[in-house]
This record gives sequence, structure tokens and C-alpha cells, in this order.
Amino acid sequence: MRQRRPSLRSSIFAFAWLLCSQQIFTSFLAPLGHRTSSTAESRSTASRRHLLSLAPSLVTTLPVMPTDAEEAPQLTASWPAKDGVQFLRFYEEQYNAERDDTRRTPQFIKAIQERIRGREGLTVLDIGTGPFALFATVAARAGAKKVYAVEGNPEAADRARTFLQEQEDIPEGVIEVIDGFSTAVSLPEKVDLVLAEVVGAFATQENIVASMRDAQRRHMKDPSNPENYIPAAVQTWTAPVSYALHPVLAPPKFAKLEGQPLTLNPRDRTLELISDPQVLEEIRFGQGELPSGRWEQKPLNFKVMEDRLRSNYDQYFEALTTKEDTKADSARPGDILKISESAELSQDLLTPVKYSFQGELLRS
Repeated sequence: MRQRRPSLRSSIFAFAWLLCSQQIFTSFLAPLGHRTSSTAESRSTASRRHLLSLAPSLVTTLPVMPTDAEEAPQLTASWPAKDGVQFLRFYEEQYNAERDDTRRTPQFIKAIQERIRGREGLTVLDIGTGPFALFATVAARAGAKKVYAVEGNPEAADRARTFLQEQEDIPEGVIEVIDGFSTAVSLPEKVDLVLAEVVGAFATQENIVASMRDAQRRHMKDPSNPENYIPAAVQTWTAPVSYALHPVLAPPKFAKLEGQPLTLNPRDRTLELISDPQVLEEIRFGQGELPSGRWEQKPLNFKVMEDRLRSNYDQYFEALTTKEDTKADSARPGDILKISESAELSQDLLTPVKYSFQGELLRS
């Protein structure tokens, strides 16, 4: 039986999170997610196994809509990242999952401990401390003299105060919980170190740029030193994928998402890369001006790889060759998916970042 190729309608943009030590990088499966690290060095190639070993649990996917098959199929997608500004809602399960994440949380803890070791007496700002003041308590136990734990969700802030009262090994007053967004509060003093795990499926999704720019201007003693940030940098990685269940979730079913991307688990094996991931966004703190306004990325070229397509066929041949997909254009080995992204960054934490993607399939 002749094996058909996955169509462009089952080739999607997926975005997953990758988390490493003190820097954050995000990935594009046909878009992927984010990762953290403490050093300023981190540009590299990445495999699915590497990306997912660092990633939290969500991948955001967007359908690719081809045009006339005789032309180079044009790809387009745009949306406001509403999920990135839901600060005022309290999600118990989400907070628990972040606390118990065995990939993400231990690496943040290690980064904080290593950064403070030998520098006891530091003052620290923890942006978005959450109901467990997780990173604030790590900083205090590592030797920080004072930690300002800022939280914009009133319920989470109250829970953090209650939690801290139960921590007998942390002296009273070392951690001070402050209600409000870091961009709206004033601190009694400037700090040595800023902690900010405020990233989404894209590195920029939760307006970390606005938070960090304000922290540099008003809250930090020395904003020019990358060692004074955890994470020190954030990246978004991206790659095209084939999605075996696309016929089940294809338009018009996407309409019920009301313009927002479809979110999937990156460990879902029906989601397979058809090209190697590349860095889409990269922001380094303490190394020059942060981006603002319309932030355009350089175009990325993804070569469709025959071995990856073959792996997709072997696992999902039946799902990828349903009747609903027969009229769509196919991605062939050697084809190039050319993708460009831009983001409208906001100064207001409650204004969603607006993402736009343009691209085309270049035949081999």
C-alpha cells in the first residue's frame, strides 16, 4: 500500500515550554515551549527528547491553512495570548502542579541556592510568589537577608502569608508578602537579585518583558549584571509537527476556541516533529535594551526530514490518511517551511501579547 504524506493541515504550529536551570527557553513544535538557565550561554540544537525533558505540560497548537496547491502554500495565524494575563484567577491545581513539577522546580531551587551561596545578606525580589512563596522560601533558607514576595492575586498572597507562618525555620520578617503587581508596588529598598518565573507557552506570553523592564528601572541595584536575574534569559523554541488527530479536531471545530490556540500535552505521541527545533525568541536580561512594541523575529527555515516523516508514518499511517485530509497539500521530504513571527509587546501586564505568524511551504 502506498504511504501518503501528512498534509499541511495536519502539520501545525505547536508551542511547548522548556525549563532548564536559571534561564528560560521556549520551543516551537510547529510551535513548542520554554526553559530556564543561570548562565548567559545557551544557544544550541535540540531534540524532542531534550525539549520535553525540560518542558512543563502544555503545547499550544495552531492549524496551518494551505492555499491553492499549485502555488507555494501560505501559512498564517494570529491571536492575543489571553491565557498569559489571567493573573487574578486562582487555580489550585495549577499552583500545585507547578510546585510539584519534578523537571522545573528542582532546577529553579538549585539555581537560587547556587546564586545566593557565598553572597549571604542579599536582598531579593520574587515576582509572582504564588500561594506557597516557593522561591522566596528557597532564597530565605539559602541565606538571603530580605525577600520581597510580590503577588498580584489576592487569594494567593493571603495563602502565602498563612504558609509562611507555618515555616518555623524562617525568622519572622525575612520574607515580606506584598499584594499587587511588581509594576505597581514600591519597595522599601532596591534589591540585589530578581526571581521571576512569569513565562508562558511563549517566553513573552506572560509579559515578562514589562515586569523586568520595570524591575530594572525601579527595583534593582544593578540591572546591568545578568547574575542578578533568575532566569538570566528566556527563549522560545519552535518546530513544525504532524498531528495524527488533526482530522478529529480540524476546523470548524477550532471555532469553539474563540481564536485562541489549541493546547495539547507535549508528551502526546500523536504530536510528532517533522523538522529539528530552532530558537524563535530570545531575551537576555542585563545585556542591553529589552525589546518593546512590535518585536519581529528573523525568518526561520525548517527542512522537512524524511526520517521524521517515516517515523510518523510508522506510528500514525491510518490516522494521517483519513478521507478528511485527502484534499490538503502534503509536506514532502526536503520541503522547506519558512516561518516569520512578530509579537506586539505591552507595557501593561493585563494587556495580552498579540502574536502573528506568516509563512510558506517551499517545494524541494
